[in-house]
Amino acid sequence: MTERVNWNEPYDVLITRPSKFSNPYSHKENTLALYKTNSRKESIEKFKQYFYSNKELQEACEELRGKRIACACGRKESCHGDIIVDFLENRPKIDLEQL
Repeated sequence: MTERVNWNEPYDVLITRPSKFSNPYSHKENTLALYKTNSRKESIEKFKQYFYSNKELQEACEELRGKRIACACGRKESCHGDIIVDFLENRPKIDLEQL
């Protein structure tokens, strides 16, 4: 099972900026995000659109399957990592050798 945790907890892979799994959108000032939004909700919604239109990123996320992925977001806060977990846990595994 893939699980999203806070980076203060034990984890396998960090998905914060500047990793390839990071969210390029942020509502906060002075971040490494490429794009500024007005709210956390908007940042996550834009990431969701970006993620589901990016087959290369979806394929790369296969290496996260079954791991504990960590972000700076609190456990009870919404996070772009939740989009990744939902994708990995609710869709069949992508067979990269068949591509």
